[in-house]
Amino acid sequence: MSKFYSTRKFAKTRIRWSSGTQKEVTVENLLTYQNSSALYFGYNSNVNYNGPESKNSENMSPYIFLGFLPISLARNKNTQGYRAAGVDYTFKNSDSNPNSYITFYYNPNNAYPGRAGKSKTFMTGWIDRSSLLAASKTMSADFYFDWEMHMGGGGGFMTSQSVSNTRAALGLPFGSCQEIYQANNRYQSGEYTVYHNDKSIRVYCSFEENWGYTYISKASHGTSVNISKLYSTRKFAKTRIRWSSGTQKEKTCYHIKAFLLFTSAITVMRITKDQILQM
Repeated sequence: MSKFYSTRKFAKTRIRWSSGTQKEVTVENLLTYQNSSALYFGYNSNVNYNGPESKNSENMSPYIFLGFLPISLARNKNTQGYRAAGVDYTFKNSDSNPNSYITFYYNPNNAYPGRAGKSKTFMTGWIDRSSLLAASKTMSADFYFDWEMHMGGGGGFMTSQSVSNTRAALGLPFGSCQEIYQANNRYQSGEYTVYHNDKSIRVYCSFEENWGYTYISKASHGTSVNISKLYSTRKFAKTRIRWSSGTQKEKTCYHIKAFLLFTSAITVMRITKDQILQM
């Protein structure tokens, strides 16, 4: 993650509604904490920070983590919170529970959060203070993640499911566009492909007057899998189905008896969501 930012003093978050509307806002630590703590950006990591909620991370990982106050500061019974668009949003930590973060889940299996939470005015400040993006600056949907926010000790807990089914993105600030300019001979905001350890990562770079912001696409996550290593027989398989309510069921499947004389194996193949939609 350190390759994608040059400061941890601030970041940008973008939010997208199901209507397609997109907004953004600058987020920071509270003014009273800015000399004692920087933000934390991590991929599947939250060193020195509490979270994320295990009921969600077990099924929705990997994740990108935005930490505000580390455990050493968030475990105190005092005023805590975050800053959005130049406005402090505060609460009194009542029980020393040291949560102070927003998690952005890749959620590759489109799992429903085990804990959804609920919205409240203090928690939605970064959403309410966000500004509408011009159509020319919007990003495609795969740059937006399921998310979870937790504050305190009394601040609140909410997810994308509890706020009008929204999705959010984290913009990592960088101060120099020189490398991107040299590679592409342009400073234009838009989608780029960057390479790290021989892996390509799709990003959206938003170039602004003083800073740029990098947003990582969910489509960048993934590994190549030899599916033959994942099974030891093809005589049967199980299918599972999930409803929007969260209900899940499973069933064992075989070839019908009439075909058992001609073939003894179920064909196993991997298809994408787009291929399913084209069927």
